Amino acid sequence: MKILPNRFKAALSQRTPVIGSWIMTGSANAAEAMSWSGLDFIVVDMEHTDASIGDVVAVMRAIAESGTEVVVRPPSSDPILIRRLLDAGARTLMVPFVETVEQAESIVSACRYPPKGNRGFALMHRGSRYAQTEDYVSAVEDNICIIAQIETQQGIDNTDGIAGVDGIDALFYGPGDLSCVVDQLGDTSGDKVRSLIRHEADRCRDLGIASGTLVPDLDSIDWARDVGFDFISVSNDYGMIMRMSKEIVARMQRPLAPAAD
Repeated sequence: MKILPNRFKAALSQRTPVIGSWIMTGSANAAEAMSWSGLDFIVVDMEHTDASIGDVVAVMRAIAESGTEVVVRPPSSDPILIRRLLDAGARTLMVPFVETVEQAESIVSACRYPPKGNRGFALMHRGSRYAQTEDYVSAVEDNICIIAQIETQQGIDNTDGIAGVDGIDALFYGPGDLSCVVDQLGDTSGDKVRSLIRHEADRCRDLGIASGTLVPDLDSIDWARDVGFDFISVSNDYGMIMRMSKEIVARMQRPLAPAAD
Protein backbone atom coordinates (compact mmCIF):
# COMPACT_ATOMS: atom_id res chain seq x y z
CA MET A 1 0.00 0.00 0.00
CA LYS A 2 1.28 3.44 -0.97
CA ILE A 3 0.51 6.68 0.85
CA LEU A 4 -2.37 8.64 -0.66
CA PRO A 5 -1.42 12.11 -1.93
CA ASN A 6 -2.72 15.06 0.10
CA ARG A 7 -5.03 16.72 -2.43
CA PHE A 8 -5.47 19.82 -0.28
CA LYS A 9 -1.72 20.43 -0.16
CA ALA A 10 -1.42 19.78 -3.89
CA ALA A 11 -4.14 22.33 -4.63
CA LEU A 12 -2.39 24.97 -2.52
CA SER A 13 0.94 24.36 -4.21
CA GLN A 14 -0.70 24.72 -7.63
CA ARG A 15 -2.74 27.74 -6.50
CA THR A 16 -5.97 25.95 -7.41
CA PRO A 17 -8.69 27.62 -5.27
CA VAL A 18 -10.59 25.24 -2.98
CA ILE A 19 -13.77 25.65 -0.95
CA GLY A 20 -14.66 24.06 2.37
CA SER A 21 -16.55 24.37 5.60
CA TRP A 22 -16.17 23.77 9.32
CA ILE A 23 -17.24 21.14 11.82
CA MET A 24 -17.91 22.57 15.27
CA THR A 25 -20.16 19.78 16.59
CA GLY A 26 -17.49 17.11 16.28
CA SER A 27 -20.16 14.95 14.66
CA ALA A 28 -18.89 12.33 12.22
CA ASN A 29 -22.40 12.04 10.78
CA ALA A 30 -22.58 15.76 10.05
CA ALA A 31 -19.12 15.71 8.50
CA GLU A 32 -19.98 12.68 6.37
CA ALA A 33 -23.14 14.32 5.04
CA MET A 34 -21.36 17.60 4.30
CA SER A 35 -18.49 15.83 2.55
CA TRP A 36 -20.82 14.33 -0.05
CA SER A 37 -21.89 17.84 -1.10
CA GLY A 38 -18.62 18.20 -3.00
CA LEU A 39 -16.63 20.28 -0.51
CA ASP A 40 -12.88 20.16 -1.08
CA PHE A 41 -12.08 20.21 2.64
CA ILE A 42 -13.67 20.22 6.08
CA VAL A 43 -11.98 21.80 9.10
CA VAL A 44 -12.43 19.90 12.37
CA ASP A 45 -12.13 22.48 15.14
CA MET A 46 -10.51 21.45 18.42
CA GLU A 47 -9.73 24.99 19.57
CA HIS A 48 -13.21 26.34 20.27
CA THR A 49 -15.05 23.03 20.78
CA ASP A 50 -14.90 19.99 23.03
CA ALA A 51 -13.80 17.74 20.15
CA SER A 52 -11.26 15.08 21.11
CA ILE A 53 -8.70 13.19 19.07
CA GLY A 54 -11.24 10.36 19.01
CA ASP A 55 -13.79 12.70 17.43
CA VAL A 56 -11.21 13.77 14.83
CA VAL A 57 -10.50 10.13 13.95
CA ALA A 58 -14.24 9.42 13.64
CA VAL A 59 -14.60 12.32 11.21
CA MET A 60 -11.61 11.20 9.15
CA ARG A 61 -13.07 7.69 8.90
CA ALA A 62 -16.53 8.98 8.04
CA ILE A 63 -15.49 11.12 5.09
CA ALA A 64 -12.63 9.01 3.73
CA GLU A 65 -14.64 7.68 0.79
CA SER A 66 -15.95 11.09 -0.31
CA GLY A 67 -12.58 12.51 -1.36
CA THR A 68 -12.95 15.54 0.92
CA GLU A 69 -9.74 16.32 2.79
CA VAL A 70 -9.73 16.86 6.55
CA VAL A 71 -8.03 19.92 8.04
CA VAL A 72 -7.56 19.68 11.81
CA ARG A 73 -7.29 22.78 13.94
CA PRO A 74 -5.66 21.77 17.23
CA PRO A 75 -6.25 23.99 20.26
CA SER A 76 -2.62 25.11 20.37
CA SER A 77 0.82 24.52 18.91
CA ASP A 78 1.64 21.95 21.61
CA PRO A 79 4.12 19.58 19.89
CA ILE A 80 2.93 16.56 21.85
CA LEU A 81 -0.65 17.02 20.63
CA ILE A 82 0.59 17.62 17.08
CA ARG A 83 2.51 14.33 17.15
CA ARG A 84 -0.55 12.47 18.42
CA LEU A 85 -2.72 13.94 15.69
CA LEU A 86 -0.22 12.89 13.03
CA ASP A 87 -0.10 9.35 14.41
CA ALA A 88 -3.91 9.36 14.34
CA GLY A 89 -3.82 10.10 10.62
CA ALA A 90 -4.16 13.88 10.39
CA ARG A 91 -2.17 15.29 7.49
CA THR A 92 -3.25 18.93 7.31
CA LEU A 93 -2.99 21.03 10.46
CA MET A 94 -4.17 24.61 10.89
CA VAL A 95 -2.38 25.83 13.99
CA PRO A 96 -3.82 28.87 15.83
CA PHE A 97 -2.02 31.95 17.14
CA VAL A 98 1.28 31.59 15.34
CA GLU A 99 3.17 34.76 16.23
CA THR A 100 6.91 34.15 15.75
CA VAL A 101 9.38 32.46 13.46
CA GLU A 102 10.55 30.31 16.37
CA GLN A 103 7.00 29.07 17.00
CA ALA A 104 6.53 28.24 13.32
CA GLU A 105 9.82 26.34 13.30
CA SER A 106 8.75 24.39 16.39
CA ILE A 107 5.49 23.38 14.71
CA VAL A 108 7.31 22.16 11.61
CA SER A 109 9.82 20.29 13.76
CA ALA A 110 7.00 18.43 15.53
CA CYS A 111 5.84 17.20 12.12
CA ARG A 112 9.21 15.86 10.95
CA TYR A 113 11.26 12.88 12.00
CA PRO A 114 14.90 13.29 13.05
CA PRO A 115 17.25 14.63 11.88
CA LYS A 116 14.94 17.25 10.33
CA GLY A 117 12.68 17.48 13.37
CA ASN A 118 11.71 15.91 16.66
CA ARG A 119 8.60 13.88 15.88
CA GLY A 120 8.69 10.69 17.91
CA PHE A 121 8.94 7.56 15.78
CA ALA A 122 6.33 4.82 15.84
CA LEU A 123 4.94 2.85 12.94
CA MET A 124 2.04 0.91 14.41
CA HIS A 125 -0.65 3.60 14.27
CA ARG A 126 -3.57 4.72 12.14
CA GLY A 127 -1.49 7.24 10.19
CA SER A 128 0.59 4.45 8.64
CA ARG A 129 -2.49 2.22 8.29
CA TYR A 130 -1.02 0.09 11.06
CA ALA A 131 2.35 -0.31 9.32
CA GLN A 132 0.77 -1.38 6.02
CA THR A 133 1.73 1.84 4.16
CA GLU A 134 5.12 0.75 2.87
CA ASP A 135 6.37 4.23 2.00
CA TYR A 136 4.98 6.00 5.07
CA VAL A 137 8.31 7.07 6.56
CA SER A 138 9.77 8.25 3.25
CA ALA A 139 6.64 9.96 1.89
CA VAL A 140 4.59 11.22 4.82
CA GLU A 141 6.40 14.52 5.30
CA ASP A 142 5.81 15.47 1.66
CA ASN A 143 2.09 15.04 2.33
CA ILE A 144 1.86 16.93 5.62
CA CYS A 145 0.42 20.40 5.14
CA ILE A 146 0.91 23.06 7.80
CA ILE A 147 -1.19 26.22 7.91
CA ALA A 148 -0.19 28.97 10.33
CA GLN A 149 -3.01 31.15 11.61
CA ILE A 150 -2.07 34.82 11.82
CA GLU A 151 -4.37 36.29 14.44
CA THR A 152 -2.47 38.99 16.32
CA GLN A 153 -0.48 42.14 15.63
CA GLN A 154 2.69 40.27 16.54
CA GLY A 155 1.86 37.60 13.99
CA ILE A 156 1.23 40.26 11.34
CA ASP A 157 4.52 41.96 12.18
CA ASN A 158 6.37 38.65 11.77
CA THR A 159 4.53 37.44 8.67
CA ASP A 160 7.53 37.66 6.33
CA GLY A 161 9.59 35.43 8.59
CA ILE A 162 6.78 32.97 9.33
CA ALA A 163 5.98 32.63 5.62
CA GLY A 164 9.64 31.92 4.95
CA VAL A 165 9.89 28.95 7.33
CA ASP A 166 10.47 25.76 5.37
CA GLY A 167 7.44 23.55 5.96
CA ILE A 168 4.84 26.30 6.39
CA ASP A 169 2.51 25.82 3.41
CA ALA A 170 -0.06 28.55 3.93
CA LEU A 171 -1.25 31.35 6.19
CA PHE A 172 -4.82 31.69 7.44
CA TYR A 173 -6.56 34.93 8.40
CA GLY A 174 -9.55 34.53 10.70
CA PRO A 175 -11.74 37.64 10.84
CA GLY A 176 -12.77 37.04 14.45
CA ASP A 177 -9.40 37.49 16.10
CA LEU A 178 -8.30 40.08 13.54
CA SER A 179 -11.31 42.20 14.53
CA CYS A 180 -9.48 42.60 17.86
CA VAL A 181 -6.38 43.85 16.05
CA VAL A 182 -8.36 46.73 14.50
CA ASP A 183 -10.24 47.44 17.78
CA GLN A 184 -13.55 46.31 16.31
CA LEU A 185 -14.18 43.18 18.40
CA GLY A 186 -16.82 41.01 16.76
CA ASP A 187 -17.27 43.17 13.66
CA THR A 188 -15.94 40.40 11.45
CA SER A 189 -17.32 41.75 8.18
CA GLY A 190 -16.57 45.43 8.85
CA ASP A 191 -14.51 47.62 6.56
CA LYS A 192 -11.52 47.76 8.91
CA VAL A 193 -11.08 44.01 9.32
CA ARG A 194 -11.74 43.31 5.65
CA SER A 195 -9.25 45.97 4.62
CA LEU A 196 -6.64 44.37 6.88
CA ILE A 197 -7.37 40.87 5.55
CA ARG A 198 -7.17 42.05 1.94
CA HIS A 199 -3.84 43.73 2.66
CA GLU A 200 -2.45 40.55 4.21
CA ALA A 201 -3.71 38.39 1.32
CA ASP A 202 -1.91 40.70 -1.12
CA ARG A 203 1.17 40.42 1.05
CA CYS A 204 1.01 36.61 0.92
CA ARG A 205 0.78 36.77 -2.85
CA ASP A 206 3.92 38.90 -2.95
CA LEU A 207 5.66 36.45 -0.62
CA GLY A 208 4.64 33.49 -2.78
CA ILE A 209 2.70 31.65 -0.08
CA ALA A 210 -0.90 30.41 -0.19
CA SER A 211 -3.51 32.09 1.99
CA GLY A 212 -7.00 31.39 3.23
CA THR A 213 -9.84 32.79 5.27
CA LEU A 214 -13.23 32.04 6.79
CA VAL A 215 -16.48 33.72 5.77
CA PRO A 216 -19.81 33.40 7.57
CA ASP A 217 -22.26 33.03 4.71
CA LEU A 218 -22.90 32.74 0.98
CA ASP A 219 -23.03 36.51 0.53
CA SER A 220 -19.36 36.77 1.54
CA ILE A 221 -17.96 34.15 -0.83
CA ASP A 222 -17.63 36.54 -3.76
CA TRP A 223 -15.71 38.99 -1.59
CA ALA A 224 -13.21 36.30 -0.56
CA ARG A 225 -12.84 35.10 -4.15
CA ASP A 226 -12.24 38.66 -5.31
CA VAL A 227 -9.50 39.04 -2.68
CA GLY A 228 -7.84 36.02 -4.26
CA PHE A 229 -7.64 33.55 -1.39
CA ASP A 230 -6.43 30.06 -2.25
CA PHE A 231 -8.77 28.36 0.21
CA ILE A 232 -12.04 29.65 1.61
CA SER A 233 -14.07 28.09 4.41
CA VAL A 234 -17.75 28.99 4.53
CA SER A 235 -19.82 28.86 7.72
CA ASN A 236 -19.94 25.72 9.90
CA ASP A 237 -22.38 23.00 10.87
CA TYR A 238 -23.72 24.93 13.88
CA GLY A 239 -24.12 28.06 11.76
CA MET A 240 -26.04 26.18 9.08
CA ILE A 241 -28.32 24.56 11.65
CA MET A 242 -29.02 27.85 13.42
CA ARG A 243 -29.59 29.78 10.20
CA MET A 244 -32.20 27.33 8.93
CA SER A 245 -33.82 26.99 12.36
CA LYS A 246 -34.22 30.76 12.65
CA GLU A 247 -35.64 30.99 9.14
CA ILE A 248 -38.22 28.34 10.02
CA VAL A 249 -39.24 30.18 13.19
CA ALA A 250 -39.43 33.52 11.38
CA ARG A 251 -41.61 32.01 8.65
CA MET A 252 -43.96 30.44 11.20
CA GLN A 253 -44.31 33.77 13.02
CA ARG A 254 -45.50 35.61 9.92
CA PRO A 255 -49.24 36.32 9.86
CA LEU A 256 -51.13 34.23 7.37
CA ALA A 257 -52.40 36.01 4.30
CA PRO A 258 -56.18 36.47 4.31
CA ALA A 259 -57.96 33.60 2.66
CA ALA A 260 -59.42 34.41 -0.74
CA ASP A 261 -63.18 34.66 -0.85
